[in-house]
Amino acid sequence: MTKKPAHTLSPPIIPLMGKTMKHIEAMLVSNMRAQGIDLTKNQVILMKWISEGPRPQSSLALITERDKGCLTRLIQSMEKKKLVERVISQEDKREKWVKLTKTGEAAIGEAFPVFEAAFELLLDGISAKDRRTALKVLNKILENAAEEIKCKCT
Repeated sequence: MTKKPAHTLSPPIIPLMGKTMKHIEAMLVSNMRAQGIDLTKNQVILMKWISEGPRPQSSLALITERDKGCLTRLIQSMEKKKLVERVISQEDKREKWVKLTKTGEAAIGEAFPVFEAAFELLLDGISAKDRRTALKVLNKILENAAEEIKCKCT
């Protein structure tokens, strides 16, 4: 039996992953707007990370997998909405830390339950076994991509 190339699978898994993520993001934004929440998915993700406490801006680029320029623009847009503020580190004056404001704390308190409800809805009807299999497959794809990037950079 001849092995079928991965790109000829129907539907192709990699394009399907991209399409799925676009639909999930649209659903999240739609659900938040329906609740009167004017935030993007990236703003919610960033606020969730810093809701545990202020974080160095440099570490947020790694955590959120955004380049420094994109992260800076995201933070600036959130500062304009009074969701976050940057403070200079006491230990290293070159380092800025990002923390939630009271407005940001209230916003993440409203937005994150919308995310959690959406995730529950998305996983409805998927068995624990299928969830584990999906995680295993997605982690392997991520590992392969990371390894390929690493090979190209060294």
